Amino acid sequence: MEELSAQQRNTKAALYGVVAGVLYAIITTIALKQVDNLDQSRIIKAAGTILLFVVIGLFTVQIRKANGGYLSFKNAFGVIFIMILIATTLNFVANYIYIQYIDKDYAIHLKNATIAWLQKVKPEEVAKTSADFDRQIAESKKFSLGNNLMNLSMTILYNCLPGLIVGFIVKKNRPELAE
Repeated sequence: MEELSAQQRNTKAALYGVVAGVLYAIITTIALKQVDNLDQSRIIKAAGTILLFVVIGLFTVQIRKANGGYLSFKNAFGVIFIMILIATTLNFVANYIYIQYIDKDYAIHLKNATIAWLQKVKPEEVAKTSADFDRQIAESKKFSLGNNLMNLSMTILYNCLPGLIVGFIVKKNRPELAE
């Protein structure tokens, strides 16, 4: 079997990144809709993140198979990075649309759920947290491209850490030829 060119690997990674991003956006939107139940929302988000990296790992194995059964760590992480970049960006845009246009009161729902949870576990922090939420809600009404791009960049970098682990798991180097 022949090796894929870098362009072919990257094209497959981009396509798989779109698929992973759509799945991830659906799961995180479900988690956002469950904001009134913080524990359930967190479990769904965590499951979605785990599923994202399982899917990325499976897609990377598919690329490895198409690449003659071998994929160096460098190439594995390269395709994983492309998938993370696309999936995270799609998810970020979907979350932004949901919060800004579909559920405009999301921040208020999140505040109320957080305050209700805090009243059970740390009642002494309710007033401070409520004030912090009010400040953040007021700030969120001002669109800031710079802040949004910074948040997206940090999320991509954060997602690269498990991506490195997936790359180490999925890589398979060609055996050295004996001379």
